[in-house]
Amino acid sequence: MFAATPFMFIVGGLMGHFTTKYTLASQDAYAQAGAVAENAFNSIRTIYSFNLERRFLNRYKKELNNAFKSGLKRATVSGLGMAASMSSMLCIYALTLWYGSTLVVKDQLTGPTVFIVLLSMILGSVGLFTFPINLAAISAAQGSAYRMFAVIDRVPDIDVDAKEGVFLDSITGDIEFK
Repeated sequence: MFAATPFMFIVGGLMGHFTTKYTLASQDAYAQAGAVAENAFNSIRTIYSFNLERRFLNRYKKELNNAFKSGLKRATVSGLGMAASMSSMLCIYALTLWYGSTLVVKDQLTGPTVFIVLLSMILGSVGLFTFPINLAAISAAQGSAYRMFAVIDRVPDIDVDAKEGVFLDSITGDIEFK
């Protein structure tokens, strides 16, 4: 069991790295698609008058296709990581049963003892098996948090605390929403 632990940590680390990378790429692609849609909605009259609906639709599809590709890469990395960790666990179980059966044949152990050892390994490895799943969720959250903190840490062009400039004594007017 301990022989597979470094392999599982390596797989989990690689899975976390690539999941974060492809989550960021997917979020960027969705943001680009959202920007295309927002531009289209803001300029709907101009787009309609110049018959540009098909062009904006193709641009939107292109951006969504980029998001799909990033999501597919992320899913592939998650699937391969889960397959690698599950395969290593099952190989350890098979090795335990094989070696235990050779010890039973040599009368060094009994069958129930081998079975108890196998069950103990299975119960003990449940935490290790869930490690890549949790790491993938943490990596996806890390990618989302990176974007969120980038927006929070952004320094605006207008300094609201500046003391210089023109200050108006009063503002009068009407606001109309259409």
